[in-house]
Amino acid sequence: MDRRTLIKTGGMAAIGLGVSACTPRRLARLTTTRRVDLPPVNIAWDRIIRTTVGLRPHRPSGFVVKVAKLDEKTIVHNYGHGGAGMSLSWGTGSLAADLAMDHGDRRAAVIGSGVVGLTAARQLQRRGFTVTIYAMAVLPDTTSNMSLAGFTPMSGLIDRDKHTPEWDAQFLRAADIAYRQLQLLVGAHYGVSWVDQYNPSDAIQPPNPNATPLSTPGLQVGPVILQPGEHPFPQQYATKRPTLRIEPSIYLDALMRDFMMFGGRLVIRKFDTPGDLMSIDEGSLSTAPAWDRGRYSATRN
Repeated sequence: MDRRTLIKTGGMAAIGLGVSACTPRRLARLTTTRRVDLPPVNIAWDRIIRTTVGLRPHRPSGFVVKVAKLDEKTIVHNYGHGGAGMSLSWGTGSLAADLAMDHGDRRAAVIGSGVVGLTAARQLQRRGFTVTIYAMAVLPDTTSNMSLAGFTPMSGLIDRDKHTPEWDAQFLRAADIAYRQLQLLVGAHYGVSWVDQYNPSDAIQPPNPNATPLSTPGLQVGPVILQPGEHPFPQQYATKRPTLRIEPSIYLDALMRDFMMFGGRLVIRKFDTPGDLMSIDEGSLSTAPAWDRGRYSATRN
């Protein structure tokens, strides 16, 4: 055996031995539950930067995504998200954009510049629409900027007995689309990140058999039950669940930059009556959450 062959085979053997030797220890680390040690939080009134209050409207039947006609214009309603706008907007925006595809005009107007309006606009752009956002309030003066945001699609204050099978199917599709999209946006640029949430308790709560699942099986990260001694809380147990966190000020600015970069246009305007929409040149319109309260201005999104 020459020197080159000896070095080559010897190096391969060394790599193989290293992998074999490391594998059992690595598997052991993955399957062993370690105690979770969390740094104490320094909470004091003088450390509070600001206090904000946002509107979370209650809509018993859940969000609405449907088509209406106003003469020659196609109106796609996309509102009623309650507290789940940050979570579901990519999904409901996708559903709304699909409905707008039936209209021949590839110019679309979006009423409202909060998270629902911005994501609907981006979904329309992805389908080849030229999009203009009309809004009375723009970043950072939207309700979306005030939210404490994570992926919590069931936080929309919905009454279970008001659901229909059709709405449940629509909800699951919207949640799946939004969850996949948010995972693709994880990083400093969009302000989306994974964070572990802990829920201490003295008893393990059994699953609610009547609860609507957040998404299709295998899509979400499941919880881990930490036993006594495996967490720092005074309660007996703690539930640990990885979840997506969204920093609204970073996230919304990034969405607006994307919208403008892909040829979007922003117009500051208030609409007082449905008839005012007839003055818009675009053939398709996607409405903002303000419509849910019988008004036609984009004041809260």
